[in-house]
Amino acid sequence: MRTRAALSVGTILMSSVGLGMATASPAAAAWDCVRHTYQGIGKPAPTWSTCSVTVGRKAIWSYGPDSSCKKYTPGQERTFYPPYPISAFDGLKACKV
Repeated sequence: MRTRAALSVGTILMSSVGLGMATASPAAAAWDCVRHTYQGIGKPAPTWSTCSVTVGRKAIWSYGPDSSCKKYTPGQERTFYPPYPISAFDGLKACKV
C-alpha cells in the first residue's frame, strides 16, 4: 500500500512538471535562441541568433551601463564591447525592438 501511494504521488509530481513545460509561452522559448560566449573581464562578448523570428536583446554588464536594445534577425551575429575595462558581460536580456 505504501509503495502504491508513493508511485501515485510521483506520477502526479511528474505530470505537473511536464504541464509547466508544455504551457510555456513562445516569448519564454525565444529567450534561449540568442546564444553568447563569456570571454572574461574587459573582453567583447560575441553573440549569435539561432531564432526563427526577429527578437530584441540587450547586453547586461557588471560595473557599467547596459547596452541599448538591439534587433536580431534569424542567423545574425553581433559583438558587444564592454563600456569600461573593468566591465564583465553578465548575459542578455529580452527587450522590445
